[in-house]
Amino acid sequence: ILSLIGFSSILLTGLIGLFQLKPEYLAIKEALIPLIICIVVFSSQNSKYPIVIKLFEHLLDLDHIKSHLTDKDKEAKFQSVLKGSSTIVGLSFLVSSVLNYVLARVIVVSSPGSVAFNEELGKMTALSYPVIALPSSIILVIAIWFLIKKTQALTGLTLEELLKIK
Repeated sequence: ILSLIGFSSILLTGLIGLFQLKPEYLAIKEALIPLIICIVVFSSQNSKYPIVIKLFEHLLDLDHIKSHLTDKDKEAKFQSVLKGSSTIVGLSFLVSSVLNYVLARVIVVSSPGSVAFNEELGKMTALSYPVIALPSSIILVIAIWFLIKKTQALTGLTLEELLKIK
C-alpha cells in the first residue's frame, strides 16, 4: 500500500508538471497524502481494526502485557494509553500535512514545466527532510515513548518484557 501511495504521489507530481497546473495544486497534492493517512488513523480508532494499534501489535507483546493487567481498571487505562498513542500518531500525520502544504507554497512558486519549477521542486524535496520528516519522526518517537512509559507504569514490566522481540 505504501508503494502505491508513493507511486501515486510521483504520478500526480508528474501530471501537475505535464499539464502545467498552478503551483497551488502541488501544495495541495503534497498535503493530501499525509492528510488521508491522518483521517484513516483517526477514523479507524473506534473500529474493529484500529490501524496504529495493529502496528503496535508488531512491537509489543500484548498477550504478556494483558496478563499483567491485574484488574478491569488497569485494562481500561491500557486501552486509553493505546488510543492516546494512536492519537499522537494521527497528529504526526496532520502536522506533516500542514508542513508539506506550507513548504510547497513557500518554495514552489514558478510555473510547472519551467526550469525554475524543477529547481524549486528539488529544493522542496531536499528541505522536506529537516522541515517535515524530522518533526514527524520526533512526534512518532513521543508516541512510542508515551506508550512504553504508561504501559510500564500500569504493568510493572521492563522494556524488554514489553517488547515482542526478545
